[in-house]
Amino acid sequence: MSDAPIAPPKLNPPFPPHPVPPGAKPTKVPGHYLPQLSLSERDRRWDQLRKRMHLAGYEALLFLGNDIYWDMGIANIRYVFQAASKISTYGLFFIDQPPPQLLDIFKVCVECLDVSKQVLKAGTTLREAWEAIRQPCQKAGNDFVELGFHLMGLGSPEFPTVIYLPGYGGNALNGHRIEDFVLEEGMTFGNNLDIFNPNWKPDVGCMYSDFMVVRPDGAECLIGTPRQIGITG
Repeated sequence: MSDAPIAPPKLNPPFPPHPVPPGAKPTKVPGHYLPQLSLSERDRRWDQLRKRMHLAGYEALLFLGNDIYWDMGIANIRYVFQAASKISTYGLFFIDQPPPQLLDIFKVCVECLDVSKQVLKAGTTLREAWEAIRQPCQKAGNDFVELGFHLMGLGSPEFPTVIYLPGYGGNALNGHRIEDFVLEEGMTFGNNLDIFNPNWKPDVGCMYSDFMVVRPDGAECLIGTPRQIGITG
């Protein structure tokens, strides 16, 4: 048997080169034409659902969208919440007002999202970004499952992605040896803001996100995620 090192296989490139045309940028125009139900129809559905929940003795319903295939398991979420993404959507429907502890967690998520928009800008290092994004969570005494960002391109996640604390999870996802990586304009990131209060319920929290494009003075948000939990009378 030879002791010579084995040469790595020569893999095909993942896709042909495709330079971005000068001045090209993401568009939000299609979102203006998505069909939406009226608020009166939404309230009718919510009223009927809450009456059945009351009779059955349920305080809340948890909706889980499929995290693997596009448009799988999303119909119930769209029917109840009037909006949903193409993949990996979750919804929590209460018979009454959400508990104040959950509202407090949601406020922290919004703070982390605002900080993300500020720091995901050209010239920022990954360490500077993830440390700033996690400060509101730490200040509130909360903890997280994932808290950071993941690059989104032809796939998701792509490099660089930082969602775990250093030393935890896979090194490809915790910032290992990429602390000084500098963000460049045009990079696109999804936010991972999965926060809970360990002093309340370690298995209940909020997941919050937007889709951000790195710009010179701060990130451009492509979704405009609601900044309050949807509640109706």
